[in-house]
Amino acid sequence: MKTKFKDFIFLKKCFLFFFIFLLFLFLSFATDKDTLVIGSTSFNFSFDQYKYNHVKVLSINQHIFESLIYLDEIGAIKPLLAQRWINPDINTWIFYLRKDVFFHDGSRFTADDVIFSFKRVNYATDPSIIDKYNISLELKTIEKIDDFTVKIVTNYPNPTFLLKLRNCAIFPASYIEKVGFTRFLESPVGTGPYMNPIIVKENEKISSITMKRNEKYWGKKPDFKSVKFVLLDDEDTLFKQLIDQQIDILGWTSFNIFNKASNTKTIQRYATTGLRTSFLMINCKKEKNQYIDLPVNPFSDTKVRFAFYKALNIKKSVETILSSSASYANQIISPSVIGYNNSLPDDNYDLALAKTILKEANIRSFSVKIHTSILDELMRKFYQDLFENLNSIGITFEVKEIPNKELVTIKNNSSFAIVPFSLSCGNSDALFILSTLLHSKDESWGSYNNTGFINTELDKIIEEAASTFDEQKRIELYKKAIQIAYNDAVFIPLYHPNVLMLAQKWLKLKVRSDERIYAFEITK
Repeated sequence: MKTKFKDFIFLKKCFLFFFIFLLFLFLSFATDKDTLVIGSTSFNFSFDQYKYNHVKVLSINQHIFESLIYLDEIGAIKPLLAQRWINPDINTWIFYLRKDVFFHDGSRFTADDVIFSFKRVNYATDPSIIDKYNISLELKTIEKIDDFTVKIVTNYPNPTFLLKLRNCAIFPASYIEKVGFTRFLESPVGTGPYMNPIIVKENEKISSITMKRNEKYWGKKPDFKSVKFVLLDDEDTLFKQLIDQQIDILGWTSFNIFNKASNTKTIQRYATTGLRTSFLMINCKKEKNQYIDLPVNPFSDTKVRFAFYKALNIKKSVETILSSSASYANQIISPSVIGYNNSLPDDNYDLALAKTILKEANIRSFSVKIHTSILDELMRKFYQDLFENLNSIGITFEVKEIPNKELVTIKNNSSFAIVPFSLSCGNSDALFILSTLLHSKDESWGSYNNTGFINTELDKIIEEAASTFDEQKRIELYKKAIQIAYNDAVFIPLYHPNVLMLAQKWLKLKVRSDERIYAFEITK
């Protein structure tokens, strides 16, 4: 009996030592790992970040290029290449630049680089630059006071000017003048914590982007000596690579994959409230719409749009299908964004009211085709649940799934009846969505408004807000604009997706509400 007991104790000790040994190996691997590998589904990419104004493109490029300011994890404006600034009057900004910054090629960062970079994006005359309102700085003058001081005068008071600078990368003027912009994009040079990016392509598509740490970086050095972004079309493959420890982080995770990871022991799930709203865009142009079986588009009538909105039990669909991955949206901006309107109803659903409104509008039953991208099982179930009440108000619907490239095309050409879309107020201020989505479309405003929607009262409110420095007054204008958007029901808010990420448990990180992923903020 004693012998068996001794054998048991011996085996127990062996098992304990073996477990400690494995733990030691795991921790040693985590500590010694020099390359952080971040996985993502594929996307269009360019080192000229103005060509594709997308959070993934901005995330990668901001490892190489820096701006005068940056936003921290809670959205507060912090100095970066600008050490400080003053705003002596509502049109004038003076920036005092850091004197200890060098580009990756060894050249010194000066006021000349700021002026060169800002002039390129001012008024967004380059046809490759998209999202003109968001990028355009509307500069009246920009002048060099000395090598480390820049004075800017804007065309009009611009209270969110600093926020716009966040995405204005500072390029090396002398290097680009020497080698040309095409060569610069092949071998980009910035001031950031990582440098010398190497792109690998498979079948003409980017499969990875790797960059090494800038050992002469002016700021705090990142933990990892290099960072590699792995881009694949199939998120399930990325998830398997995460499980197999081939990648360390799966960024910009879908609801479906996030839920799959709930039972994995080696993977940490991260979720935080985001700044994005997912919504439906309704084409309200009066002429015949090819996806609606009436001679005139019924959605050109505000009453019909509002009835459609009231017939959707959005809150139920979000809470039962999307669960902890998203929260119900009762308006076009997130509760975390400056300008959120607390006075709007907490629930849009009122089927009886929808029927009454349609009767008043004297609209007979009709059918509509709703286009979406190719859906996974979860989102297909969500849309089926979302639209289930439409038949009861006389609207027959078909959800048509098409490749995302086609969806973007029909959206940009306004050749749709209803499509889903999403936008993020990445700088935590409502003006971005108000000016690019709700404002009527022209050269400077409404870049995402492809619905034909025009409300002159709303336009005036947005334009007034865009030049109002008093924050409280500006917020009240935001709230008025959001109330009008709610009543006009062209953009039907659905949900605010949480920012989701999966990562190996040995990593130390925080998920940013603006959806950016920066290797230099992640530690071992």
